[in-house]
Parts: sequence; structure tokens; C-alpha cells
Amino acid sequence: FSPISISLGGLVPDAEVPNEFTSGPTELFVDSTMIFGHRLFGLPPIEPTYLCSWEFEVGKITGDCTSEFVETAAGAARSFGFTLDDDENTLPLTEIPIIHDATFLKLKTHDISVCIHIAQEALLLKTSPVSLNFNDLAGTTFSQRLNILIPDFTISAVPSKSVSHHRPRSKEKEPVTTQAYLQTTVSLNLLTRKLDFSEAV
Repeated sequence: FSPISISLGGLVPDAEVPNEFTSGPTELFVDSTMIFGHRLFGLPPIEPTYLCSWEFEVGKITGDCTSEFVETAAGAARSFGFTLDDDENTLPLTEIPIIHDATFLKLKTHDISVCIHIAQEALLLKTSPVSLNFNDLAGTTFSQRLNILIPDFTISAVPSKSVSHHRPRSKEKEPVTTQAYLQTTVSLNLLTRKLDFSEAV
């Protein structure tokens, strides 16, 4: 995909131009996004897909986000979550056929650098390229595997004025006072064994 710019928008406050929508300044920018998908099918119509491979490659992510933008994005994420089917807490109307397929998912990003303004402070979030690998190809012990690596994950707390794009040029050369700093690497490995796994195998 082409570069993606995300910003808050709203109606133009002009009575002469009703229902005119406008967008604000860019708060989150994604350099590029590439998606590769491969699916293998058996003989139709009785043999559905048995292997799916999805690869996502996301370019550099940068942003200068306000607290209003973060709050709106969190609300949008919650609303999207409500649209997903909740199979654990709903009664199925019909019996869903079990399809024994395998899914491979890979995600790679470039560097991430986002600044979040909260009141008079700002949080600087930076990471080196992030990678995620998932597959549910059952082996002899586990049925799912998930690996997430977030290297050089850095959180810095600084005064919001020192990183604002609207500060005067006379103060651009002044040193930034860091109030808090944390740098670490996050590595998550998750192994799942489904119920009645041995019987399914």
C-alpha cells in the first residue's frame, strides 16, 4: 500500500458549508505496508483450504500524537472488538464444521518512533524492527506457537514543550531534560496445547 497518514477529523465549523468534513494534522504516519497471502486448496468441493500463509511487512512508523487522538484510537479499537464473533459466550445456531487447516502468520516492521503528548508531558516510544511469528501446525507436543520480539524498546518521559513542533526556533538548540528513561528488549514465546489434543492427533 501507499504511505498511510492517520489524523483526527471533524465537520467544518462554517454554517455556509454544512456537512463538510475536514481532517487535522497527521498524527501517525506509516511509510508503507505490504501484504502477501497464499492459500492451498484441495479438490473442490469437498476438500477446503488446508494451508494459509500470510506475511505482513510494515515500513517505518512515526507519529506525534495528542491525548485526544490516543483516546479516540482506543475507542475505535474497542468498537472494532465488539464486531468480532464471540464464540465462547454465544450459543451456536448451527454446528460449525471443523476444518483441519494450518495457518502461518509473519509480521515484520521497520523502526517505530512515536511521541504521545499527555498534558504537560510527552512519552517518546521507540523500537528497532519488530517481528511476530505464529503458526498452528500441530506437532507432537503443542498445537500453536507464537513468537514476538520487540528489540530496543525505549520509553522516555520529557516535557511536552521540548518536543513540540510549534516551539520557537530560539529554543530548538536547548537540551531536552529527560525525566524518566527505560530501555529493554521484549521477547515473548507462547506455546498452546488445545483441549483433547492427543485425541485429535
